[in-house]
Amino acid sequence: AARLAAAKALAPRPDATWRALVDDLARSDDPDIRLGAAGLLIEVDADRARDVLSDLAQSQNAAIREQAGQQLAAAVSHDLPALRQLLRSRDLMTQVQAARGVLELTR
Repeated sequence: AARLAAAKALAPRPDATWRALVDDLARSDDPDIRLGAAGLLIEVDADRARDVLSDLAQSQNAAIREQAGQQLAAAVSHDLPALRQLLRSRDLMTQVQAARGVLELTR
């Protein structure tokens, strides 16, 4: 948790050391740490963030699934095919977030 807090504090000025730290956090065994790392990665490596979030969206823990789905829907908010894919998520809140994104893009 302390390493994630440090990464968040350094996020406004990311460098190679920061990136290595966040990449390491994204591989953590703790899903909350991985969620936090994915949130930081969205700005610098959206594809990596989506990979982490997609993995977490399959979690057995409903709270982790919901948080990952919400972050994932936000991360792909301008990608209609990705949002449509999220409509098939097993997490209801992810489906709702994806449907909201589809509606906003197709208005």
